[in-house]
Amino acid sequence: MNKSHTKFRAGTIMTIAGSLITILGISSYNSAVKNAEPGETPTPAAAYVGVVITAVGTFLHIDSHKYLGRGYNKNKVYVVPLRK
Repeated sequence: MNKSHTKFRAGTIMTIAGSLITILGISSYNSAVKNAEPGETPTPAAAYVGVVITAVGTFLHIDSHKYLGRGYNKNKVYVVPLRK
C-alpha cells in the first residue's frame, strides 16, 4: 500500500510541475516570438519538456493503482464495532 501512495504522490507532483513548466514555456515562447528579429525562429523547448513531465506524471498516476488490490488480505473479514 505504501508503494501505491508513493507512486501516486510522485505522479501528482510531476503532473502539477509539468503543467506549470508548460504554461511558463508557452508564455515565454509567446514573448520571444513578439521580440524576435526577422528571420529568427524561437523554439518552445520548455513547453515540450513540460508536456513530457506531465505525461510521465499521468502515467505514474495510472500505474500506481495496480498495487491497491495487493495491499490487504482478501479472505480476511473486517468487523467494525458500532458501540464500545
